[in-house]
Amino acid sequence: MSGLGFLPDLLILSATFALIIKFRKEIARLFLKIPGPRFFVYVASSIPFIIFEENINCLPTGCQLIPWTVPVLIVLVIILGLICRRLKAHDLRKTTFFFSLYGVFWELIIGGLAGALGLGLFFIFMVFWVLLSYAYLVVVPLTILFSQEIGEK
Repeated sequence: MSGLGFLPDLLILSATFALIIKFRKEIARLFLKIPGPRFFVYVASSIPFIIFEENINCLPTGCQLIPWTVPVLIVLVIILGLICRRLKAHDLRKTTFFFSLYGVFWELIIGGLAGALGLGLFFIFMVFWVLLSYAYLVVVPLTILFSQEIGEK
């Protein structure tokens, strides 16, 4: 968690996620004004969300503006986009859920949840937190990728 503390971090990420969900189409339309191929805009739009989320969920070594995890998450977003294009996916909820679930498994294997299974209720909370964190990264980008449904481009 960031230097603000556990409760402020929880409130900031949760409140901004709720706003992102509520205004995702409007935010997506802003990003769609960026010239270039839709896939480029999809990837580029994920970067501010990744940086913000990673600075709320700081690494144990401390907060950095651009943590080392940012390139890894960008690669995961690229892979997600390629899979969505290949499978012609257009369901935002299912795609976000499966990406978030993948994020939980990723974190269990090599990330922040590795070795945390024995923490009881805190572990359960952290699973939900990781689900939220991974969803945070892709809601607007996936809205852009699926943007024919919001009447853009």
